Amino acid sequence: MPIARAGLRPFFQLRSFVFALSLLSFLPLTACSDGGGNGELPVAEIRRGEQTRRITLGEFEEKYVETSQNIDAARKDSLAAYKEFLTRYVDFRLKVQDAYDRGMDKSPDVQTELKQYRDQLAGTYLTEKEVLDKNLRDLYEKRKVEVKASHILALASPDALPEDTLKAYRRIVDVIAQLGAGRSFDSLAIKNSDDPSARQNGGSLGYFTGGMMVYQFETAAFNTPVGGVSGPIRTKFGYHAIKVFDRRPKTQDIRASHILVRTSRTASPEDTLKAYTKIAGLLNAAKQGEDFAKLARENSEDPGSGQQGGDLNFFGVGRMVKGFEDAAFALKNIGDISPIIRTDFGYHIIKLTERKPLASFAEEKENLRSLLNRNTEKLEFENDQLAGRLKKTYGFEETAQALAAFVSKLDSNTTVDRVDSLRLSAADRQATMFVFAKQSYPLDSLLAHLKGTPQYRGQKLTVKSVKSFYDRYVKQTVLNYEISQLESRYSEFAKLMRDYKDGILLFKNAEEQVWSKATPTDSVAAIYFGEHKSEYQFGERVDISEIVVSSEATAAKIYDELTKKQRTLGIVTADSVKKSSARLAAEIKKLKRGDKDYKTKLAALKSQQASLKRDDAVRTFEQLAKRYTEKDSDTGRTGKAGLFQRDEYTAANAVFTQPVGFISTPQSIDGKFSVVRLNGKEAARPMTFEEAKPLAAAKYQEMMTKQLEEDWIKSLRTKSDVKYYDENLQKAFRTPAASTAMPSATAEQK
Repeated sequence: MPIARAGLRPFFQLRSFVFALSLLSFLPLTACSDGGGNGELPVAEIRRGEQTRRITLGEFEEKYVETSQNIDAARKDSLAAYKEFLTRYVDFRLKVQDAYDRGMDKSPDVQTELKQYRDQLAGTYLTEKEVLDKNLRDLYEKRKVEVKASHILALASPDALPEDTLKAYRRIVDVIAQLGAGRSFDSLAIKNSDDPSARQNGGSLGYFTGGMMVYQFETAAFNTPVGGVSGPIRTKFGYHAIKVFDRRPKTQDIRASHILVRTSRTASPEDTLKAYTKIAGLLNAAKQGEDFAKLARENSEDPGSGQQGGDLNFFGVGRMVKGFEDAAFALKNIGDISPIIRTDFGYHIIKLTERKPLASFAEEKENLRSLLNRNTEKLEFENDQLAGRLKKTYGFEETAQALAAFVSKLDSNTTVDRVDSLRLSAADRQATMFVFAKQSYPLDSLLAHLKGTPQYRGQKLTVKSVKSFYDRYVKQTVLNYEISQLESRYSEFAKLMRDYKDGILLFKNAEEQVWSKATPTDSVAAIYFGEHKSEYQFGERVDISEIVVSSEATAAKIYDELTKKQRTLGIVTADSVKKSSARLAAEIKKLKRGDKDYKTKLAALKSQQASLKRDDAVRTFEQLAKRYTEKDSDTGRTGKAGLFQRDEYTAANAVFTQPVGFISTPQSIDGKFSVVRLNGKEAARPMTFEEAKPLAAAKYQEMMTKQLEEDWIKSLRTKSDVKYYDENLQKAFRTPAASTAMPSATAEQK
């Protein structure tokens, strides 16, 4: 259980912290002592009567690194830092031992929590160790490369009839034979592929990297040499023939901004020319040095990126439409701007703003894990492989007769729910299906599994479904057995469980010895407040209202409406009301009285007509806050922010020296823009008890916790002799050559 250098980690965080630590601990620790054999040297001993608890250099190094997560930083720390940490770690061990002495490890609550933790952790641990670890590295290496490939698909779903599956297989075999005879891949794809896009692209998938395709397809493509053809390859979609055309280092993600002027492929020549003229003007302005982000905010017709200055964030190959992608990735230097690009959305100009470097394995690990966890078919395959290895390890042997006897009793109406109605003798039920880890599993165990699995209820039992249920049961049994053996098979897991148990015991012991005694009642907090009134004072405070928006342009328009009485946002003119009313009236005329939803549509259109009204009056601060602010709270939507001292809230600082009623120009704070109004000021004054109670209670609790903690440690040390070995501690994280003479062991008798 890690110890913070400034003291124990906050106890109330222990449960969540230990679970987070357990996930980190799946990785092998590299904090071993550098000197050969030094890891077993003692750095401290705790003696209680006939018992001695030795803390080795290896244990010290491991715990020390857990607090910093950085072995390089640990190597640079001083001997004084090591001593301080070791003292605190000894205190930790004394507290845990005290919990054992008091029998807290036998508590049903502790046992239940340990079981819950193990249940939560064990399956994840096994998957991490035996599946994810090797596949994460493999995926990382694949994602350094891009493969350009085409495919021809013959559809065949996983549950297709055998004759349909065979037909699809033979189609791909025939296609591969034609390719071998020199036929063009494109023409064969257009004629034979069940992938609809093949009619346009000749089966081309462009470039792709690891984690983008179903695993069977990806594995085949990456294992096929450039110019080669693989197949038939079976995936959940059917059978594929794959041809690889190129292999290259992965094109790293880029960050770009764009400006869009919309026009459709069916637009009139006049509208198309108008859009082109506009984008050409914007391109010229950008090349003349005008701010691209400002041009995008004011002109781009892409609602998603326009207000973000055109920013599209990072994207990779295959994420954008073809013409746009080609133009974006053709930009060489940061700041380069593309020529005008036409897509189905309209005309674009693109600016390259950033190019992402190749990430290290450590940096990519969480992303890789996410990709793998989403690839359920791949994980299923790898778990099947793991189950196969475990079968060999534990001597799996199968007896086919028991399952055959069961299947022979089925009829066309048998479902999982009716399995007990089958005429199975006691001998049938007890017949061994398989032996694993020297334990026999009779047919009865499968029947119990079927009845106890909710998702199987109501499903028909056929030869095919029984085989599928049986295979799943065998796999689950094998994996569950391995999970039950984790402590004996994996020393790291056993250590995790010991650490977590120590953490729980520390938590419960500290709860009894310190926290429950340190929490003040209101009356105790009031007494403490009365003795320390002078410490609880308000400085000068300002009462403010605030409107927060993402767009700088919107913030500027809000400011102008409030200070210059110029409304430019959300105007509804009399002319627009007239046009909207006429449009709705035309829609009403088109309604047919005979339609079943005539009355509903008529009422809706008339309601819209009735709601139309001119709206171009200048609005109040509160009205603007309700309409535009992005503060997601009831008070935030009214604009009311509250009372603040100087430097307590960044937005309030702008109005401290201003008169009441002052409205600040838009301030950029944490990526958003804030307009603040000063409602009033309050002079410095003492806090009342109600205002100070949370602060006073926390201060009292902090004081009492510290005192109770010190008293507890003193009482524990009177029961133990603690001996420190400074000459061994100075070897921490160092080679023997780096060691220098130090004073011999010191003893501490408390």
